[in-house]
Amino acid sequence: MKLKWTVALLVSTVLASNTFGQMYRDGLHAGFVTGGDIRNEGFAFGYQASREINDFLLLAVSVTRQDDELEGHIDEVPIPADFSYNLETYAIAASAQLGFLLYDRVRLYALAGAGFYVMDADGEEVRETIAASPPSPVRLAGVSVDVDNDFGLHVGAGIEIELSERWSVFVDYRHVMLEPDADLEIVEQRPTDRRGAVYERTLTEVSDTLEYEHDLVHAGFNYWF
Repeated sequence: MKLKWTVALLVSTVLASNTFGQMYRDGLHAGFVTGGDIRNEGFAFGYQASREINDFLLLAVSVTRQDDELEGHIDEVPIPADFSYNLETYAIAASAQLGFLLYDRVRLYALAGAGFYVMDADGEEVRETIAASPPSPVRLAGVSVDVDNDFGLHVGAGIEIELSERWSVFVDYRHVMLEPDADLEIVEQRPTDRRGAVYERTLTEVSDTLEYEHDLVHAGFNYWF
């Protein structure tokens, strides 16, 4: 995953250059994500950097890791309950923030942007025989899940509070529109009546587009340069 962090650092270096001469800030964030074809809720954390273009407009980049769990089916074919698939998502996003000062040190803003989402399905190469659960005679011989990387859009809003001349904290909400492709492969062993063959292997392959349209609330801090 070194490439994703390298990209983020390169972009933040560009933002930190003296090309525009406006205020630059960067820091860390942590968050909470829920929604879409991804089961339950997960956590997120990452790094963001931004530069003020004028009193109202700010451009920002961020890299965020999200931990989710795949929903129980792909294209109505269940992922076997014996296997648990965590989905690590690395989001490299760019946003434009349009805001105004509510008070002297409190800024409200709306945001919109796009990102590239790198999907890593933990355990996508499982090759393990699972004993059959009575009364079913079928045994699992392997499961493979692969989720493609994808581009997505996001919109949202937030609030930032200046604590001092150098430090600020923020909370924002983002609605992410993402539809990655996913492939599921299930290999099973089924009993057979053929002489000399106790089991035969069957293969099930399905593809689907995951409706990973989700919500992300994250909070963090910025150091101003």
